[in-house]
Amino acid sequence: MCTITGTCNLKEFTGYKVALKINGKYYSPVTGMEYTLGKIKPPETIRKNYTVEGFANVLQNTNPAHERRMVGNTAVFINKKNAKNFRKNLRFWYNDARSVILKMTLQNIMFDGIYEFDKVRIGSTIKSFKECR
Repeated sequence: MCTITGTCNLKEFTGYKVALKINGKYYSPVTGMEYTLGKIKPPETIRKNYTVEGFANVLQNTNPAHERRMVGNTAVFINKKNAKNFRKNLRFWYNDARSVILKMTLQNIMFDGIYEFDKVRIGSTIKSFKECR
């Protein structure tokens, strides 16, 4: 997951997010949270009926890579190229081609971060998103 590297005070930022598209809805390939507009809901309130295997166990915080400050936030890659690379790596986790890239605008940007070696911005509200190529 993301490592928070600093704070920032942007009102909004548009970046790129990899998602799994299942029955017309979009989910985090790491935590299983559904991407919806509005304030990010902590996993405890939304992760009830997921049947897709492989999600990190954010609920019990048993994933040592999960930073607790990320609860109630989500991150977007600053560069589309980084999102494409992450999507390619998902093939090791999932056997099918359900992954897509979303262009996502976050509001209330509170943190800068790194996912592996790639820069991300982290916010607490999803203003908009759409699939992109």
